Amino acid sequence: MAERRFRLVRTSESFDDHGEPPYDGGMEARIAKLEETMTDVKERLGRIETRLDSMDTHLATKSELHRLESTLIKWFVATASVLATLAFSAAKFIH
Repeated sequence: MAERRFRLVRTSESFDDHGEPPYDGGMEARIAKLEETMTDVKERLGRIETRLDSMDTHLATKSELHRLESTLIKWFVATASVLATLAFSAAKFIH
């Protein structure tokens, strides 16, 4: 396995002297604003998780959907067969 070597490079500029974002001296204010916003984000995420947990009990699983589909197909075929039989019987008696 190859040995990894790291070399430290020092720069003559300090981060505070750069003068452009993110090192323009307003970083502390921006971080404070982000931290303040994070509490709102955490509250919203908590509400979303609560909603999802309550929805979990109301949603159907894949196997339940498959069973429902099978039942609907059986009812459709049976109903179509009965209606066709009734139509032919009625046509026979009318004719």
